Amino acid sequence: MLIFICVCYCCLVIIGFFWRYRFSKFITSDYYNNKSLNRKRIYFNIYCNFIAVYSLYIFLLVKEKIIPSVFVLFSVVIIGLYFMSATIDLDSSPKSNKKKRK
Repeated sequence: MLIFICVCYCCLVIIGFFWRYRFSKFITSDYYNNKSLNRKRIYFNIYCNFIAVYSLYIFLLVKEKIIPSVFVLFSVVIIGLYFMSATIDLDSSPKSNKKKRK
């Protein structure tokens, strides 16, 4: 059961990294003009929060000595904080919309 929990967590994190990379390419005005993209961003925020809660669950398993590994503890904390910052990053920091003229 523990292997299944860890494999699911790794798969969710890898998929989350790909989605975060995809949404990092867009600027704020892209979300205003495209409702389906805005909806996908909302789903990604929910997904990031789910990964953060799942990280908390694994953190509690490590803390209760069910998974006895310090490496897992540090990686779970870092990944959980990364995805919590992903939701804040997509909501609060717009990228510049200026283009260079030649």
